This record gives sequence, structure tokens and C-alpha cells, in this order.
Amino acid sequence: MPSFRALALAVFALLAPVAAGCSAADSGSDESTTSAVGEDELRSALIGKVSAVRINGGALVAAPGKVQRILEGTGLGPKATRPPEGGLRCPPSYRLEFLDAKGVVKAQAGFDCNAMVPGGRKNVEGTVQVSGKSFLVTAGDIDAIDAIGSEPVAIGDVLFGVDRVQITKPAQAGVAPTETTDGGLVARAVRAINGDQIPDPYARLARCLPGRNVAFFRGGDQVGSASFACVDAQPGVVSGSFVGRDGRTNGGVTVDASAILDVESQATP
Repeated sequence: MPSFRALALAVFALLAPVAAGCSAADSGSDESTTSAVGEDELRSALIGKVSAVRINGGALVAAPGKVQRILEGTGLGPKATRPPEGGLRCPPSYRLEFLDAKGVVKAQAGFDCNAMVPGGRKNVEGTVQVSGKSFLVTAGDIDAIDAIGSEPVAIGDVLFGVDRVQITKPAQAGVAPTETTDGGLVARAVRAINGDQIPDPYARLARCLPGRNVAFFRGGDQVGSASFACVDAQPGVVSGSFVGRDGRTNGGVTVDASAILDVESQATP
């Protein structure tokens, strides 16, 4: 498994020179810009496409709903007004890293030296570094962001960074698997399972060989798999099961079988 965690935990450079005091220095324009969230992507008006967030050097979240809440909670949502340029006058004590689908850090945010003080974790001033520029932002509630990192692991958290998909037919002996590394097809297969789903460990699962098993890989390592349908798969949204390599995301899920069958038809045997 490629070192996504190591990448996201790389040394975080100070967001602004250290000087006396802990207030923000404002400069730049108040020019506004907006960007809609497309069906297939999560977008920040300032940063662009964001696939995951590392929370203060700890939890990495990539479920779309979690990422969306963090963006909106820091004034970086898809319809947010462009923040003014500026920087903090003290080292940040709370940090966020915004990653793209390959695990590359696109932007880094830091919040001021009072962010870890009791009573100082709401409406916390900070800056976000994007493409060599620093912008002033405010985190509405640091505790709420921490809480997102502690929520149950969702499908999107597990399938972050997937770059290969393999589809097999366990119920049909001797049938060769199909697989693809095509970015569009891989993304379609990943989206076939809602990224905000949390597998239900108590779901009643069919006791049969599945018609399809979809294995998801990241850098050569299998990170999870989904199975659905008995004997042969039919189009539509169906019940299935998911098994994550982390051991914390096993259980029943719903799967868009139509999307998987479409990927299978275009993948290479």
C-alpha cells in the first residue's frame, strides 16, 4: 500500500512568519467567486477539487459528506465567498490538509495559537495556503471538525485513492476476471457504492455465491471488496456486502449494479 498516510503527514510548513500577537493581518481584495458541486466531484470555491482531508495530523476522511462539512465549516465550501488574502501572526496550533484523489496535498490550513485552549475552539481565525498564496479563513467549531474525524468509517474513507478495479464472477467457475486502471472507469466503480454509506454489520446477507465480486486496489494492495447478487447480476440498485481491509467496514451495503456491469463491459479480461 502506498504511503498515503506518510504523504499526508509530511512536515507542515509554518503558514506565516512568527511575530508578536496572535491576530490576523488582513490584506487583499474581497472579490467573490463561486463553484457548484458537480455530481461526480467535491469542490471548494478556493481550492478546487478536494477528495480527502487530514485532520490535525491524525484522521484522514474521504467520505464526501465528511469532506463537505469540513469545507463548509472552514468557509471553503463550493459557494463560499473568496476570502481576503492575509496571514496569521503566530504559528498555527491546529492544522488541516486538503488532498486530491492521488493523495497529493493541494492546500493546507492552520488555525491560531488559541485553537487548543478550552473556550478558544469556536470561530477560530486561521489561514489557508493555496498555490503559494495565503487567505484568511475562520473555523466555526474546531470540536465539530474533530468529531467528524471520530465518526464511524464510511465506504468513501476506505476507497480513497483506489486506482484499479477487478471484477470476478464467483458463481461461474472458470470465467476470467476483468479489470481496469482507466481513471474514469475506476471512479465509476467506486461511485457505485455511496461513499457516505457505513456498512451494516447486522444486515441479513444472501447465502450464495455472489454473481459479482468487485475488488478495489490502491497501489497494488487490495483495500476492500464488494459482492452482490446470486448466480448472475441484474441492473439496478441491489443489496450486497462490503469487506474492508481495515476490518472496521464490513457489512451490508447497497450497490449500483448497473454501474458495475457497465464498467465490466468496458474493462479488459
